[in-house]
Amino acid sequence: EYIEKFNNLKIKQIKLIKEASTGLSEAERQVMFDKILEIINSFKNDKLKTSLLKVIFENENLFKTSPAAKTHHHNYIGGLLQHIIECIEFAKALFPVIPVDINHELILTGCISHDLGKMFEYTIDLESGVVAINEKFINEWISHTHWGFSWANQNNFPEIAHIIASHHLIKDFGALVEPQTKEAELFHSLDYMSSRIGRLSVEELVSSI
Repeated sequence: EYIEKFNNLKIKQIKLIKEASTGLSEAERQVMFDKILEIINSFKNDKLKTSLLKVIFENENLFKTSPAAKTHHHNYIGGLLQHIIECIEFAKALFPVIPVDINHELILTGCISHDLGKMFEYTIDLESGVVAINEKFINEWISHTHWGFSWANQNNFPEIAHIIASHHLIKDFGALVEPQTKEAELFHSLDYMSSRIGRLSVEELVSSI
């Protein structure tokens, strides 16, 4: 209802018609989190397993709630988890039909680790779902790619460092280098598929549940 006053509208009453979703529910995020932990715990490389679990558990709340972008894709609460799970699902679907020898554990590690820096690159308001850039992080690290590349190198995982550094394919898109291995080439394609045809927005997420 409204009354006219000096050619302006004065709101007298507001009624909630439908509450918009801001992303994945806490229960949905926990299910995805558990799936990722299950995959990590299946890895044969104990050092890799320990390093991944360490960074995830040290930042568990951020890992569960972070978006995967500000506007481009998966820009909602739990968007990073959704993006990681999509990359994993695409990889598992392709493994049986790839005719060349691919290191599956390396690819799955890429799925989980390539965007971990986004936990710090973005902030998200858990009430409104509004995503913002963390300027302090950008000033210190430039991007999530630089952070991830550094994390992998500090833990002595050069093949993972290369996958992270090259997952945007070319420098114009934010890659530090172009893919030089079969695993890096494949992972870029997995990441690209999720960022183009995955559950990119809250609207697509809701319609899929």
